[in-house]
Amino acid sequence: MKKLFFLFVMVFAVSVIMAQTNKSVIIESGSNQAATVDQQGEENESYIDQSNKANVATVTQVNYLLMEDGAGDANYSSVLQSGKRNDAIVTQIHNRSEPYAGPGGVLEAYVTQSGDDNLAEQYQGPHHQMGASLASITQEGDDNVALQMQVKYSNTATILQTGNRNTARQAQDTKLPDDYVGSANTASITQSGNNNLAEQEQHGWSNEVTALQSGNGNEAYQMQAVASWQSVAYVEQSGTNNDAWQDQVGHKNSASITQSSEGNSAMQTQVSLGGQPGDFVNEAIISQMGGSGNTALQTQTNLFEMGNNYAIISQDGSNNFATQDQVGAVNWSSVLQTGSGHVANVTQSQSITQ
Repeated sequence: MKKLFFLFVMVFAVSVIMAQTNKSVIIESGSNQAATVDQQGEENESYIDQSNKANVATVTQVNYLLMEDGAGDANYSSVLQSGKRNDAIVTQIHNRSEPYAGPGGVLEAYVTQSGDDNLAEQYQGPHHQMGASLASITQEGDDNVALQMQVKYSNTATILQTGNRNTARQAQDTKLPDDYVGSANTASITQSGNNNLAEQEQHGWSNEVTALQSGNGNEAYQMQAVASWQSVAYVEQSGTNNDAWQDQVGHKNSASITQSSEGNSAMQTQVSLGGQPGDFVNEAIISQMGGSGNTALQTQTNLFEMGNNYAIISQDGSNNFATQDQVGAVNWSSVLQTGSGHVANVTQSQSITQ
């Protein structure tokens, strides 16, 4: 009887442990496959490998942590698809409910697609989890679409697209409650090919966003807003018919756009809420080298007028147009254009509050 009771206790204990450690592996080869994984618990892992045409993979991981636990609760997802018209949607929720909304584990999600007409979406959140999040999408082929959204602290989002007519969109901490602010977010989009579109939006503190595009007809739009302290935005485009736009709202902003080729257009808008003496507030640099028909526009505003505004536009080519509008404290502007048919307009308003 004692042995039977002991065996029952051991089986129950093992079942509890196994219930808290979920793992799933799905490998499919062929055509017209669909894989759906739904995991709830602690330390979830999911791996899906699909090959050939018309594959669909959907992964949902929810970590309901209702008791106080230091670490170890983490979600991991990896989806690899090779073929045409693949779909991958990954949702990770690490919900540390009150009153145990302290630090939790990490969230990791990877999607790799090779082929045509691919779609990849990844969502990580909500804000209650405090561990680091990592989301990465790699697409090789034509007509790819990549979407990623992260809501929490210390996020890293990366999209790499190689092919034609790619679209990449990333958002970090854009749906936080009014009394919460995310921080330490990093977003990067790298596109190689034609007709690429990159859009990124960040809310929170100490953010960094980068868009690198190589090819023809590229467009990059980046926004950092809502308490974007120490934010850095960078766009580099190489090709023809490129368009880059950046908007920053907050403290100590820095933005840089570099374009090489013909028909480029760059626009930057910065608004600062001031800072301590000696702090860096607002810097915008646009450099367009080579080609013709380039246009560069920069606007800087320092509301508290603590100083340190800086903007420079350098264009090399023909038919270039440059204008800079600075309103705030100690403004400094430099425009250098080499070629023919250039027009430069600079408006500066300088005042320092005593």
